[in-house]
Amino acid sequence: MAQPYKLQKPKEEIPLETSIINVWNEKIDELPVYKDLPRLAGRITIESAKSLNEIKLLELENNPPSLRLSKDMQEIGKFKIDKLEEITPISSNSSADEKVWHNVQSVVCKLADIFETPDKAQIIKNAFNTSKPSSDYQLTLPSLFESCMDVENSKVVKILKLIHQNIIYIGTYELKTKVPFLMTYMTKDVRGAEGWRINVFSKDTVSVTHTKREESLATAPSDKQFWLEWQLHVTLNKELTEITHSSLKITDLQFKQGINPQFKEEIKRNLCSGNLYVS
Repeated sequence: MAQPYKLQKPKEEIPLETSIINVWNEKIDELPVYKDLPRLAGRITIESAKSLNEIKLLELENNPPSLRLSKDMQEIGKFKIDKLEEITPISSNSSADEKVWHNVQSVVCKLADIFETPDKAQIIKNAFNTSKPSSDYQLTLPSLFESCMDVENSKVVKILKLIHQNIIYIGTYELKTKVPFLMTYMTKDVRGAEGWRINVFSKDTVSVTHTKREESLATAPSDKQFWLEWQLHVTLNKELTEITHSSLKITDLQFKQGINPQFKEEIKRNLCSGNLYVS
């Protein structure tokens, strides 16, 4: 005898923040950090806001030879943003592999300076400034990290565990499932420097912000071409022990020349003219 049909309970939706925390709590070896860091390092900007008194103290100290405080500091109330920049930029004649390693060194050393104790930061910088692993970073970076830091407790690692493909996938999935318009008019990643940018900012809290640009598929009609940008923002406490907030929103919307006026209005209506809060 046939069994009566039972309505299946829909799967419980996992909140954006929970998804990010679940990934962040995984061990670094279970994440694509070592694989993604070399290709993303050149797209990462790192900023730290310090009080004026702290900046004066920093200026009096002997800064590491590879770093200096930027002169063009922007005021934010009684705070200034100091961007750690490298004294000697890499030569334009350097090979592509040398430039990649230079970017990795820069990111790791800057994060160490901001988030680790001076002693720990110096150990990390010494290791990264004196080592040059082979270009197969996925195999060589793990041993380098382990040689100079406690990878499961390192604050550098805590930041890097929020900068890789698995994190951006969470934002992409959330965007596509919660904005039906983007399932009807599908988009693809924009290649190049503008396609994916990451900013790390430290003040009273710490934030990691991914900015992603997507555009219409090449197969879309010429009068229905557009691109948009969205941001995945993650906030942590100053000690990097807890993720306190996350958000996902569309921040920009632009149209290609010759856009269909009716289609343009439809997009603007569905995407709030490029100012849509998603999660």
